[in-house]
Amino acid sequence: MNMTKKMLYPLLFTLVTLFAFSPLAHATERTLNIFHTNDIHATFDDFGKVSAYINQQREAEEHVLYLDAGDFASGNPVVDLNYGKPMIDVFNLAGLDAFTIGNHEFDYGQSYLQENIEDSSFPWLGAI
Repeated sequence: MNMTKKMLYPLLFTLVTLFAFSPLAHATERTLNIFHTNDIHATFDDFGKVSAYINQQREAEEHVLYLDAGDFASGNPVVDLNYGKPMIDVFNLAGLDAFTIGNHEFDYGQSYLQENIEDSSFPWLGAI
């Protein structure tokens, strides 16, 4: 079994389990809107548009989930000189629901990684 399938099965199991025990599983019909970003690399201009769109959708729809798959850091001097903190602030304002850690989140060292995790209003997810 290749690595992708090994990683996909636990994720699918978790999602199915969460759904089975959630109130959504017993409703007649619901729509879950999932928005996803990844590899933003500290691009504020595009991210501002994405954030505004997601917030607009949250106002229009009842069930909206916003996820990011990592690598928000590295690529903008403002973010790099502040060790990623500006992107954490932006994600907090955008109402990010969950974040999967990427390799660039380690660029500033473990102490800044820990600070960024602690300053986040969203959970950081990772797997071995």
